[in-house]
Amino acid sequence: MNIIKVICENNARPVLKTYEILRQRVKIGDALSDWLQMAAGMPQGSHLGPLTFVILIDALQPGCLTHKYVDDTTMTEFLSRSAVSSMQSLVDELVPQATDTNCHTN
Repeated sequence: MNIIKVICENNARPVLKTYEILRQRVKIGDALSDWLQMAAGMPQGSHLGPLTFVILIDALQPGCLTHKYVDDTTMTEFLSRSAVSSMQSLVDELVPQATDTNCHTN
């Protein structure tokens, strides 16, 4: 089941609504900066940050074996000596998926 559907079906919208106005400040030692309005993103230290990341990374579904760890998705293909790799076509499929979730590929 798609994780976004699970969140919506469990009435998480009121919690997500609190993130419409994003503000953040920095603390160094005992000094606090002024509050800064964020144009996008998730506040550092947010409880929803890891969940948001899981939603984004879960949307990447290439047609091969993948390993997802922190901010890295590794695609794996096993080939016999005479086989021709299809990795380029798999990467070509992944790039639009990553673009749709604002993830960058390299």
